Amino acid sequence: MQANHIRTDRSLPAAEVVLDQRMDRSISASITTERLLISPVTSSDAAEYHQHLFSDRTVMEKFATGETRDRAYVDAGINTWVERWKSGDPFGGFAIRLKSGEFIGHVVLGHGDHPGHSEIAYLIRADKWAQGYGSEAVRGIVQGLAPLLRVYGFTVEDGAFRIIDATARPDNPGSGRILSKLGMEIVDTSEKFNATRHHFQGEVSLPDPSASWEALVLSDRIITRQRE
Repeated sequence: MQANHIRTDRSLPAAEVVLDQRMDRSISASITTERLLISPVTSSDAAEYHQHLFSDRTVMEKFATGETRDRAYVDAGINTWVERWKSGDPFGGFAIRLKSGEFIGHVVLGHGDHPGHSEIAYLIRADKWAQGYGSEAVRGIVQGLAPLLRVYGFTVEDGAFRIIDATARPDNPGSGRILSKLGMEIVDTSEKFNATRHHFQGEVSLPDPSASWEALVLSDRIITRQRE
């Protein structure tokens, strides 16, 4: 089945993205939206990840297996993402913070199950739910960062990056709405982690420099997508 193109939803805030690939091949990225700062996770984020996300039963209830995770699990996951950035692999985890610096969640644009596919997943701390932060963060990744990764030829799972996959449980409609707003469509429904899950998919569109809210600037090795 051909993936639906992810569309630009201008009812959500736009993003400014800076993607910097250094001479040693390591990569850094920053995504700024109206209210958020989204940046690659570091080991210094581990305590907040564990406290506000992975040890909170409410946050984890409908994510993956639904089980909380210990600090060792968090540290191992963060170490994997840090090593990817160091090796020039931009498909990993990002910490989400308010512009004040307050940590509010996590989003990962990671490795998928097929060549050229990346899977997105996200968690927002429970006291920040229903404030639109999830939509804003995911859009910053999907419509800000992802098109740049595609247009500049990054690969994932030994294939040219083109598709974003995601899953959401039917009894977690808020998560599904975030994906639907971005133009991702349900392509399958199956059991995963002992629960029914909708499988969403969308093809990442190439950046459109003529769109009113975006422009592409390439300076040295710094690639920027910014609001005009």
